[in-house]
Amino acid sequence: MNNSIMDNLLAAGLCLLLALLVIGAYFSQAIEQGQVVMGMTTSLVVELWGEPDHKSTSEVRKEGSWFLSITRETWTYDNPARMVVFEDGLVARIEQVER
Repeated sequence: MNNSIMDNLLAAGLCLLLALLVIGAYFSQAIEQGQVVMGMTTSLVVELWGEPDHKSTSEVRKEGSWFLSITRETWTYDNPARMVVFEDGLVARIEQVER
């Protein structure tokens, strides 16, 4: 390989490492505060907030695609009233629910 390709690969690797460190710090801070944030897994949400009071799952066609679908899972908690929506196992949306 020539030097410019190696330099580009090294730069890309360093950018990826930096991104992972930033994401890790963001998740660590949220976990310390007991907050659920976008991108967390279902198991991490269970660790932070416990099992939900209600769950529903559906297959939804991926936006703009005729063939691809995603698994959407909606968890609701009664006290406090809140909802977490997962898409393919990762938090996609968090909402406070009005009752």
